[in-house]
Amino acid sequence: YFEKAILCRSVTEISTRAFEYTTITSVEIPDTVTTIGEYAFNGCSGLTSIDIPDSVTVIDDYAFDGCKSLKSIDIPDSVTRIGNGAFWACSSFTRLDIPASVTDIGYKFNEFCDDLTGINVDPDNPEYASSDGILYDKELTELIEVPKSIASAVIPDTVTVIPEYAFYYCSKLGSVTISASLLGINEYTFQGCTSLTEVNIPDSVIYIDPRAFQGCTSLTKVSFGSKLNRIGECAFESCDSLMEVTVPANVEEIGDYAFGCKKDGSSIYHMNGFVICGYDGTEAENYAETNEFEFRSLGAPPQQPILGDADGSGYVDMVDATILQRYVTLIAVPYDEDQLMCADVDGDGDLTVVDATFIQRYATKVQIPYAIGEPIV
Repeated sequence: YFEKAILCRSVTEISTRAFEYTTITSVEIPDTVTTIGEYAFNGCSGLTSIDIPDSVTVIDDYAFDGCKSLKSIDIPDSVTRIGNGAFWACSSFTRLDIPASVTDIGYKFNEFCDDLTGINVDPDNPEYASSDGILYDKELTELIEVPKSIASAVIPDTVTVIPEYAFYYCSKLGSVTISASLLGINEYTFQGCTSLTEVNIPDSVIYIDPRAFQGCTSLTKVSFGSKLNRIGECAFESCDSLMEVTVPANVEEIGDYAFGCKKDGSSIYHMNGFVICGYDGTEAENYAETNEFEFRSLGAPPQQPILGDADGSGYVDMVDATILQRYVTLIAVPYDEDQLMCADVDGDGDLTVVDATFIQRYATKVQIPYAIGEPIV
């Protein structure tokens, strides 16, 4: 039994499992040490302080796993690698600062750090960045890690990927703004976020995977984007406070128990009073009927815009080319700007003679490199 460890200067590496499950409360590491090995301090639940010298370059896999009394750790700017699960279950951590030198961070390096409110990356780091306490790649296109005690999150519009389990059981998360560039919400992404009350799914999202929001018990409102196509099994299961959803016309698949259902032990039952609002003849109506939920009709599905259809007739012909030619030569036409923009064939954001020419060619059966006549996605 011992509480304090003082390493001599001949030590250059703290080897694998060197202090595993010991009773130490503090460690003095000399500046000759370059590596803290795998599981070196695993299970040292009484460890409250440790100074890592600026000679250390590697904090290896699960090096501090289960050091639940350690409230913070200063990572020197000599460290280049933080291994998988390096700070796993350091449940008293409240902050974590990543220096510019770190270029390799392992998987779930801070998993089960239940009190962690923020991860902060030095702005000069070439590989990683942070925003509102969340860890991203340098370009802010991929979310990497979320601190467990985060209270709110604004995911930048540059982000296109959020990994599975990203906000898994972040029970203090009360609000989230989802990136307008995100293509989908993966499995378990927001599962167990019991403080989350409202979610707005942007138009960019085309799928919500199974169990993405399962167990978000305080969720009362969800707004789905217009391009959503698929809602997975149990996506909103056991969202006890969510009693009504409006499903877009584009949704073609709703998995079993997607919403309106609650788990009780090993059984899942339907929630009394649950309401689905949707369009006639769509998957929303089918899901409501199959599960005997109340269905509130929004009428016939809205017509999907067609590329090249300047007049909103539902098909493309020479009339559309003529309308566009008049418009670009400043002759008034009886159509609003939103409808006319369906004729922006080349997608450059402007209506020009080039677009009119493509529509003309399409109408006369000349092959063109655009999907004129197809729904705009």
